[in-house]
Amino acid sequence: MQRGVVLACALPCCDVRGNNLTGMIPDNIGNCTSFEILGISYNQITGEIPYNIGFLQVATLSLQGNMLTGTIPEVIGLMQALAVLDLSENELVGPIPQILGNLLYTGKFVHVNRLNGTLPSGLKHLQSLTYLNLSSNHFRGSIPFELGHIINLDTLDLSSNNFSGSVPASVGDLEHLLTL
Repeated sequence: MQRGVVLACALPCCDVRGNNLTGMIPDNIGNCTSFEILGISYNQITGEIPYNIGFLQVATLSLQGNMLTGTIPEVIGLMQALAVLDLSENELVGPIPQILGNLLYTGKFVHVNRLNGTLPSGLKHLQSLTYLNLSSNHFRGSIPFELGHIINLDTLDLSSNNFSGSVPASVGDLEHLLTL
């Protein structure tokens, strides 16, 4: 994969989803500043998400369905052009970085990983977020009342985690919520 990505750096879109590509995401992926879309979902990519992926100016970062390990790099929280973040169906661990609350996603997917800890209260800042899928992880503690402040949310999937307590009343105030 490494040589192919280096050769494709001048393109606006790198979409190689649904193949059997192997290897790791190249450390120099952040140099591909022309990318608007990086889609490498459903391959056999291994290793950690490199830090410099945060230097990309992509609107869509889709790494779903690989074998990525490690934690979600905090630098992703600085990707101001990002509209869709899909890190689902990997082997990612650790908490969701608080800084991800700084982004204005339209879709955020981190389901089917091994993420844990409590949900960051900073998620309330994701006012443009419409779809949030955190299912099939190892999150624990209470469902934060701040989720009820994501006013445009139409889908919230928290299934198959270790949450305790009750669903906050603020979630019931979400006018656009269609699926819980």
